Amino acid sequence: MNEPRTEIRAIVRRKWVSVQVAQITHFTAGDKYVTAHFPGGEILLSGKESLNKLEAEFGDAFLRTHRSVLVARRMLGSLRRAPGSHTADLKIIGVDGIYPVSYSRYPTVRKALAERRTA
Repeated sequence: MNEPRTEIRAIVRRKWVSVQVAQITHFTAGDKYVTAHFPGGEILLSGKESLNKLEAEFGDAFLRTHRSVLVARRMLGSLRRAPGSHTADLKIIGVDGIYPVSYSRYPTVRKALAERRTA
């Protein structure tokens, strides 16, 4: 298998923009496109990119928390689950807002947070 890329490239305002994968905090999917988020900005990726492809390529560094969210493991913040709820919310370090964690992915996210705290 090929080595994962070290940068993500996209065309923004008719110019190629590169972002180091190490700077990316998370990816979100919506309306057939994926957005890479990083401190100070975001870029819309090519329609050829999907969260499934990104997860397969960067699976060691990123964790799928929801069908539409892939988070850098180093950026996992805090996890909150309301009593009786089937979903949880994740705070990403250094990012405003909260992101959903699906019921099926909750145990994996919780375990990754615990491993991060003990590392």
